[in-house]
Amino acid sequence: MLCSFGWVKGFDSSILPDRAGCDIKANYLFLGWKSAVIIIKSMKKAVLTGIRRMSLINDNVPQISKSDEVKIKIKSIGVCGSDIHYYSEGKIGSQVVEYPFPVGHECSGIIEETGPAVTRVKAGDLVVVDPAVHCGHCDQCLSGRPHTCRNNRFLGCPG
Repeated sequence: MLCSFGWVKGFDSSILPDRAGCDIKANYLFLGWKSAVIIIKSMKKAVLTGIRRMSLINDNVPQISKSDEVKIKIKSIGVCGSDIHYYSEGKIGSQVVEYPFPVGHECSGIIEETGPAVTRVKAGDLVVVDPAVHCGHCDQCLSGRPHTCRNNRFLGCPG
């Protein structure tokens, strides 16, 4: 279905170029003079579903819910040693996976959207995600050593 201008309901998304792994589920496509606005409702997500079992599932596209958050369009993901342990054994020590468990916490991409309180990056910036989440309040963080944070948490770890 083609038109020069207007809304097209239920258009065929297969005519669009590959969108870096996203499964485009659009309800409407706006065809303007030289542009198209696509409303993307879902994306693909890799999850562990059991020991040595993995699936690619559809999930909702994340939305910014806090003023200090950013939305990153992932362009590349590395396989970490912890991902391999979770895949093959379902755990590392006392950290046991609850299924379905998303994998791929070492990644890079492009900032797609920022919350209103974000000042250090903007849409279009290239970024690498540090999977270590520092508390910012302990003596180590306050001394300028967040890499030794006493309350460090890691993206991609159960719990």
